[in-house]
Amino acid sequence: MKSMPTGGISTVSSKLVNKFDDAVKEFQMVLGGDRVIVAVSGGPDSMALLHLFATRTKLPVGVFHLNHEFRECAQDEAEFVEKMAKKWQMKSHIYRYNVIDYLERTGESKQSGARNVRYSLLEQCVAEHGYSKVALAHHSDDQAETVLMRILRGAGLRGLSGIHPVRGYYIRPLLFATKSDILSYCLENDIPYCQDQSNFTDVYQRNKIRLHLLPYLEREYNPEVAKQLCTMAETARADEEELHNQTEKLVARHTWQNEHQLFLDRHGYLRLSLALQRRVLRLCLSRHRKSEFGLNFHHVETLRDMIDRNTSFMLTLPQVMVNGTTKVIIFGQAKQVIWEEQVLNVPGRTRVGEYTIDAQILAVNDQQPTATYIEDFALEDLSFPLYIRPRSAGDRIQVFGQNRMKKVKDLLIDAKIPQYMRDNLPLVCDNKSVLWVCGVRRSEKGRVGAHTTHVLRLVLTHVKHCHGSYPVL
Repeated sequence: MKSMPTGGISTVSSKLVNKFDDAVKEFQMVLGGDRVIVAVSGGPDSMALLHLFATRTKLPVGVFHLNHEFRECAQDEAEFVEKMAKKWQMKSHIYRYNVIDYLERTGESKQSGARNVRYSLLEQCVAEHGYSKVALAHHSDDQAETVLMRILRGAGLRGLSGIHPVRGYYIRPLLFATKSDILSYCLENDIPYCQDQSNFTDVYQRNKIRLHLLPYLEREYNPEVAKQLCTMAETARADEEELHNQTEKLVARHTWQNEHQLFLDRHGYLRLSLALQRRVLRLCLSRHRKSEFGLNFHHVETLRDMIDRNTSFMLTLPQVMVNGTTKVIIFGQAKQVIWEEQVLNVPGRTRVGEYTIDAQILAVNDQQPTATYIEDFALEDLSFPLYIRPRSAGDRIQVFGQNRMKKVKDLLIDAKIPQYMRDNLPLVCDNKSVLWVCGVRRSEKGRVGAHTTHVLRLVLTHVKHCHGSYPVL
């Protein structure tokens, strides 16, 4: 650790100042009225960032530090950050958390677990103390390492866009500065900092890339490889943002939702290009799950392949069930409404589960039914009372226009009715047979003929209308 300065805050102009000012202005990272908290580890990057906020802005600035309890010197670093915050007249928020215990409980890796704890406590600090922006000290060397690491793991355009300068209330004003810029700035302004010795070990993949792979690429292939990786990230980020905006508009146009499910119009989806299909599916999955964590390219491709190959399907992905019908792709499962058999009110309205059935007795010469969810039955051919009930094992129906009986189960499969809907779909029956699998097919029994004088008209309505203009898929 360098010695602590004896005077107040002062600054020597350098190119880091210009890069900081340019980034803050170009990306509108802070505005008047913002309260900024800087995440400070005590290293040169975060100490330089803290100094820049103190000298280049007039905003209220706070200091966040987390003692992970990983190393013996961790407490010394926490005390150093707290002392510097006090010296520079900033409010400090020093947290201590047993990350090792957290890792044992969750099974996460050391770096991933520490990151999750750090961001969780940062967000807690923001909420409790009213900060509007969180400043992080990532720089262009971090960007190059991140992009190269993602290339090695396999990444699409989004992964290649690397670290973003602004994401939500997180800002990174040093993202376009190099490590060399930062160290020069600390030297010029006599800014003390701590040195984390774990950065110089080969334990972590990022360290291996920083210490070995990038120097090798610079030495053997391109001395400006880090700069080129950052340029690629910047180009990819702009393209990614444009494609994401297009995807947002497509999802708004082709989807709708209820409390439990998200619906994607299948025909609209199939008209899209391959690239936009993948993006629309990923966005639908992440929106329904309220998270992208655990989703990967394989999951999206599996779903896309199912949509291409099958008119009807059911697919289980992490934290979401997806059903396909001829009209829609359904993300999530409907809340199951339990209901029991009841007598159909004739005439009148009967509510069963999420459906209602209206029954009217009409003269045969009245207006004929014109909708899929309306059926007329010859009144004199029916055995009253009529019942509405869920399907039962072994149910059969003589389908309209056919002489043979067919299993209701097979009828629903042939009609591509999603599995989750089949047990809730009402069946209208008399005391002898199934008259109507509502919204799917009616029976031959009750056919209106030349000698029919009155009909029983049944009208099916889906109460919640969660499937748009068609209550049954």
